[in-house]
Amino acid sequence: MSIVEKLKERYGGDRQELKSFITELVSRADNYVSFDGSERFKSGPGTPVGAQTAVAKMSIVMPGAKEEAEFTAKLKAVFLRAKATEVEIVEL
Repeated sequence: MSIVEKLKERYGGDRQELKSFITELVSRADNYVSFDGSERFKSGPGTPVGAQTAVAKMSIVMPGAKEEAEFTAKLKAVFLRAKATEVEIVEL
């Protein structure tokens, strides 16, 4: 049973409970790589002065679940709204 199926089994009937669970999960996630504050706006050859060179982005790796397409769409929507930064969902 995939994680998508487990989440549907537990939260499929209650969108608000799914949202609460995902929001709590995302709030506990942290950066994989952190840059020193002085590194965020460094410039050099090929980089415009003042351009932000480090950005925040959350990536979600989600197993494909074709038989759960409707729930997967809901799950993706909840993840996309759970974080103020850019969110990328990679489906395997």
